Amino acid sequence: MVQLPTELIALICSQSNDHPTIASLCRVSRRFVAPAQEHLFRTVDLEGKTLRILRAWCSTVARHHVLAERVHSLSLQLPVTVAFMPEDAEKLSKALRACRNLKELHISSEKSGQADSVNGWLLSNVPFRLTKFADTYFSPEYYLEETLAQQTEIQVLALPFGVSLPENTLPAGRLPNLIAMSASLDAIPIDRPLERIEMPYERQLPKIVRFSGTLTTLSIIVPRHLTTHPKYIMDALLPAIPTLKHLAVVLVDATRLRVGRQMVPSTSTSKTKSTSQSSPCSGILRCSTYIHAL
Repeated sequence: MVQLPTELIALICSQSNDHPTIASLCRVSRRFVAPAQEHLFRTVDLEGKTLRILRAWCSTVARHHVLAERVHSLSLQLPVTVAFMPEDAEKLSKALRACRNLKELHISSEKSGQADSVNGWLLSNVPFRLTKFADTYFSPEYYLEETLAQQTEIQVLALPFGVSLPENTLPAGRLPNLIAMSASLDAIPIDRPLERIEMPYERQLPKIVRFSGTLTTLSIIVPRHLTTHPKYIMDALLPAIPTLKHLAVVLVDATRLRVGRQMVPSTSTSKTKSTSQSSPCSGILRCSTYIHAL
């Protein structure tokens, strides 16, 4: 092990795709510790994990700032407000403040569809600057305006479906790098040159043509109980948005209606059946997809 070049050790660690294997590499040799930890902590997915595991992770990164600074992507699933004890919230606050290089953050609630936590203070005065942020946990009126004012580098923003933004949350000039959003149409500012949008199906869907000059990717989430046929949506939108290259109509159960999973990193995957069709338009290949989410 002593004779192995540092580049080869780093390559070995980069080829390991699962956390147990990378954790084992940390115990192979001292020379493996730093490069293995680089991959082990770079992307952290705690969705579906127990509160005990969340506490252990928070304690680890709060004590070892070298590990905390390796975290670039973090997914959390937190208890509802009444079940999230103040001492646990304080531990998470310390852990987040230690993750100075965090770029991608996804926070969801253990109770699907309930974005009403008042613990928005967890994101106040944090040292990191996000490029991707997805939230289905916090209540927007308690934190969002202050958070977006601080997080000036966000490019991808995902908010709970059905939520309207408080006034002055996204005024002109705020989030100048924003190019993609996942939200209800009313929450998407019309003065932004957005390239990617994910949204639930709404009666005011034709308003999406406001983004016809820049929009290249559109994903529309349709609850199964609606009678609107996906082909109608495709036929209505493709001619109206000439810049559109990728259109997906996704059918889901209402209880599984979630936000932002295609726009933020995640280690979880969903099984889908899809049929695709493409046709040339002005020399550009355009693809429309009709997906049955299982």
